[in-house]
Amino acid sequence: MMMDNISKSNRIESIDIARSLCMLYIIGIWHLKEYTNYIDYIYVFGEYITEACLGFFMIISGYLLSKKNIFYNSKSIIFFLKKRFIRLYPLFCISLFFMVLIGKINPFVALKTAFFISVFSPPFPWTLWFVSMLFLFYFLLPFISSQKITIYGNKRIERRVLITKICILFILLYIVSFLIKIDNRILYLFPCFSFGVIISKNNNIKKYINFYFAIIAFLCFVFIERKIQNLLQEEVNLQWIIKFPLAMFGSIIIYDISDNLAKIKTIVKLLKPVSYASLCCYLFHRQVYHYTCLIFLPQDGIYRVLYFIVICIPMCIIISYFTQLYYDKIMNYLIT
Repeated sequence: MMMDNISKSNRIESIDIARSLCMLYIIGIWHLKEYTNYIDYIYVFGEYITEACLGFFMIISGYLLSKKNIFYNSKSIIFFLKKRFIRLYPLFCISLFFMVLIGKINPFVALKTAFFISVFSPPFPWTLWFVSMLFLFYFLLPFISSQKITIYGNKRIERRVLITKICILFILLYIVSFLIKIDNRILYLFPCFSFGVIISKNNNIKKYINFYFAIIAFLCFVFIERKIQNLLQEEVNLQWIIKFPLAMFGSIIIYDISDNLAKIKTIVKLLKPVSYASLCCYLFHRQVYHYTCLIFLPQDGIYRVLYFIVICIPMCIIISYFTQLYYDKIMNYLIT
């Protein structure tokens, strides 16, 4: 059950497992198809799992950030943005630097990405577009989740105000998508992030949606999206909006599976380090793969896939874990 009727510790473990599984899928399956033709079949259904994983990351970001932060004046907003920048921005810039170094992003695109304007100015950065978009949502969160409007403790009115603000922002984004070339993925990831914020204000939302309903709904929206693709034969903004319920129901499935896995202590112990390293895994897996492939790359086929599974992916997780560990130690030392 998503964010409902579970203890705080179990909730964190469930989130850790879900985050780990999503990250392992992104770096170990979805992105692996760009290094080998042996798993081309993943295109058939894999893009929908990817959308569910990316949607989950946005939902859980919106949920946790809104749950942990209260925005009641300019100081609280500055404090929040400062924390987010310390947590992510230096690592983000280092990742951008290495992306330029290995020739995956050109310097001009990297500069736009570093200033968070790449979402509204193509070409969009390879892989790091997601983090750039996440920063944009950080700037929007204080407006969405502001506690200034408190109607004498009336939670129903507060929720209506929250949903109204989200709808206004989404309508503005949708209008902008027709006026200029933007990264249309924002049309489903912003609603995902906003959905996480809404969940943080109402933990009982999941009681209306069970696991099996989520599976049926997910498959229905996969069918609808494929029909739209086949009928129109081109990318349209409506197609990206359809991805939101697909990602939302997919995220519920991911969380419910992870919630059950959280009851198995061995899995929790195995995946907690992966969860801790997940940010750096996403930021640096392309660079790790690039250099490991320069050192040695088997002929395409099962041996290349095994090389990635046995060598490249574990190496990426280990490097990412220690990068995050020492980065946290350095930042804690500088701050204190």
